[in-house]
Amino acid sequence: TSPLVNTVRDGQDMSRRLEQMGYEVLQHRDVDSGAFVSAVHEFHTSLRPGDEAFFYFAGHGLQYQSDNWLISTDEPKNELEVKQKAVSAQDVLSGMEQRRCRFSVLVLDCCRQYHAFPGMNRAFGSGGLAEMQAPAGSYIAFACAPGELAKDGMEYGLDNGVFTHYLLQHIDAPIDIDSMFIRVRRDVLKHTNGQQNQYTNS
Repeated sequence: TSPLVNTVRDGQDMSRRLEQMGYEVLQHRDVDSGAFVSAVHEFHTSLRPGDEAFFYFAGHGLQYQSDNWLISTDEPKNELEVKQKAVSAQDVLSGMEQRRCRFSVLVLDCCRQYHAFPGMNRAFGSGGLAEMQAPAGSYIAFACAPGELAKDGMEYGLDNGVFTHYLLQHIDAPIDIDSMFIRVRRDVLKHTNGQQNQYTNS
């Protein structure tokens, strides 16, 4: 599948910013499927009731059977391997909810075109990720609207994906999270000439 040049830098820059904001950060990059599952488990077990939890992923993702799957370095080569080698975004969110966090945020910068194997049937979306419903006390942010594709940022000369570029600019603003993402959405739309519409659900 197509390489994503900016994703490692996206994760590093986001980790650095969250640490500056006072978060305890668990950072993983370029992990295979086993290490990815372990990293998500480590994240969930680190959470305590009343915590604010923030999960950020940059990389390849795909929509399969109406669920969103986050891809590790050992990409699925066929449909049967999707659930074996990818992590369900819904499972990540459900794990935060089960830990009784005060507030949970799931940020997915992975709505790019993904063609790891031929013959993707109708179980897969045509492009981008599926919409997700946010349970009470949670907030979901996508790089772009459901079914659409995000820009990696290279074509604009950016060192980050377009969505992450503006998220880094606004995430520490002293405003509520809805207002912050409105600023991000406005700037992403402007930068991409209306081609990418950042999307949230809460």
